[in-house]
Amino acid sequence: MSTIKPVEGYRKAQRKWKVRGLAVAYFAALFTFTAPLSATMSPVIDPVKVKKLTDPRAIARDIAKTEYAWGKQQYGCLSKLWGKESAWNPKAVSPTNDHGIPQRNMPRNTQAEKTAFLNDTRGQIVWGLNYISIRYNNPCNAWQFWQKNRWY
Repeated sequence: MSTIKPVEGYRKAQRKWKVRGLAVAYFAALFTFTAPLSATMSPVIDPVKVKKLTDPRAIARDIAKTEYAWGKQQYGCLSKLWGKESAWNPKAVSPTNDHGIPQRNMPRNTQAEKTAFLNDTRGQIVWGLNYISIRYNNPCNAWQFWQKNRWY
């Protein structure tokens, strides 16, 4: 059975931490040298991709396709419908107390709930697509109803 004297244990720990410190310094230097030197070497941001994340039409197209399997024809009907209802304006409010892109009627909601709805573009689209799916089955049926009645 070997016993380590306190001084030897201290020296052993000191060497161990010195090696770790050198390894950290090595990797820090390596990452510093491989980092971009200027903004011109930074990754290029594609404005089309950024717009897709913020444009209500792109968001609706994506959700309609992935969640409901609605294709171009259904999206065309949706685009016409919401174009007439709100001009795709997430802040739209009608005189009849309808709000957002899908013009959701919110007479019993609090002002805080209405404000939250108006500030959540994606939430408006999700709500509107769900409403269309439940009530009309698809956007073209909702658009046909709108053409006859001027509401949906």
